[in-house]
Amino acid sequence: MNKPSEQNIMEPDKKTQGSPLMISVHKILPNPDQPRKFYKKTEITKLADSIKSSGIIEPLVVRHLEGKDSYQLIVGHRRLLAAKEAGEKEVPAVIRQIPDEPKLRLELAMMENIFRENLNPIEEGEGYHRLELELGLDILEIAKMFGKDRSTIANTIRLLELPEPIKDDIRYNRLSAGHGRAILSLNEPKDMLEARSLILSQAMSVRDAEKLTKKINTGKKHKSMKGLNKKAYYEALGSSFSDSLGGLKVKIKYNGQKKRIDIYYASNDDVDMLKSKLNIY
Repeated sequence: MNKPSEQNIMEPDKKTQGSPLMISVHKILPNPDQPRKFYKKTEITKLADSIKSSGIIEPLVVRHLEGKDSYQLIVGHRRLLAAKEAGEKEVPAVIRQIPDEPKLRLELAMMENIFRENLNPIEEGEGYHRLELELGLDILEIAKMFGKDRSTIANTIRLLELPEPIKDDIRYNRLSAGHGRAILSLNEPKDMLEARSLILSQAMSVRDAEKLTKKINTGKKHKSMKGLNKKAYYEALGSSFSDSLGGLKVKIKYNGQKKRIDIYYASNDDVDMLKSKLNIY
């Protein structure tokens, strides 16, 4: 059976609406309102391996860009990234007639990600906050939209008040949202960051993190940086660098006179990616 041709899908009509068609990956542009910004390389590689063996089971959803030979992705960002990594030239996609309204695209992308693509808690909070700002929705309306408690939505948005390094820890699953909420009980960013170092280095549970922050708030003495396991701390810091550099291995030599940070790469593609991450051209 021949693949459907792209020749008949430049101007979507009733015959093409809802029917999966094969579209070149180079003609599908990202949705600027997509709330999910962080994808683990291992996650995409695993999905790419699945695509190589079984293909894309569930089609992407796109909208045709008026007057252009291209489409805007609405649903299926992970699948598109994985398809490109798998070397696919075309992907199955359903064309939907969606008005060119950023607010509507944001709502659709949020609904898709919350229900199906597992946003990390920070991306989720950022998405809810954008719904507040751009759609004018209050927390109760957002809660009803996603079938969640009002307190769940409010607590997720509050995570955005954390210092950026801690938000990165939650983005990359080094800390949970529960750890983040415990840290939020502290008032000073300095205390938050010190608590973060202790929690990471000692692999504290959420309950232990809550006990730690309670001690800090009550002014009781606690193990500070003096009691910090330096090896565990710098391993966690190296992992943070690695996540920010697209998964490249990073090792930090923190003792001795010649302290350094080593970045390991396996191919020229890794070098190009690193240059891009560091804005070197």
